[in-house]
Amino acid sequence: MAMSASEIERMIKEAIPDAEVTIRDLAGDGDHYAARVVSMSFAGLSRIRQHQAVYSALGGRVGGELHALQLETAVPEEMAEIYHELNVIDADRAPARAAEILAGLGFANADLERRKALCCRYPKGHVCTSH
Repeated sequence: MAMSASEIERMIKEAIPDAEVTIRDLAGDGDHYAARVVSMSFAGLSRIRQHQAVYSALGGRVGGELHALQLETAVPEEMAEIYHELNVIDADRAPARAAEILAGLGFANADLERRKALCCRYPKGHVCTSH
């Protein structure tokens, strides 16, 4: 038995409440759909993880009750631009690059860890600016 577009949308929105979901019936047969899912919950996730979240929301129905699903996922446009810029500057590598620069300036890793340990002994709520 085929799934309806409204059922697919309902299941996705149940699992991803902030999602904007657009469903199209590609062949007019109720078996081949395209879905575009836009959600802030996708921010920072790889495209594979985003798709896994949607497939998980559909509870294993893809390939069975839901014969085929062409899937497009995205974060809202303003977040997409921010994540694009972070990728351009290779932000994930920033802590390692900072450590390389400090080591090049003569700071030993042990010195940095000791300073971090001292600072982190302050009471909760203290804003540390030393590391």
